[in-house]
Amino acid sequence: PKLGFNDWGAQEVVTMAKFNVVQKRRRAQISDRKRALHGDPKTKKLKKQTQPQSLSGKRKRKLLKKWRREQKQAIEKGLVTMQDVEMAAAEGPSSEPKKSDGLGPSSEPKKSDGLGPSSEPK
Repeated sequence: PKLGFNDWGAQEVVTMAKFNVVQKRRRAQISDRKRALHGDPKTKKLKKQTQPQSLSGKRKRKLLKKWRREQKQAIEKGLVTMQDVEMAAAEGPSSEPKKSDGLGPSSEPKKSDGLGPSSEPK
């Protein structure tokens, strides 16, 4: 049998429709399996999982520098043993204002460097 353009196009549509049905059924089975394993026992609804918070290399270096600086200050003060360091940490920071870890939004407005079109006097 000789296939014309229309015949071939119609044949492909039927094939894709069959595949879509198969794929739809497969996705439904997978989601049912997930709901059975991880879903709520009563409602079978899946919980939203939070993304793991990763630290950038720059943030790791910065926190490591801060930790080393605190260790150095503790040694200079004479807090040699780890128990002394833990007690000092439990008492709280020593007269320094609390600084955030920098992960949240900045509480201070950004300072302009005086460059750019927005800094021109009018």
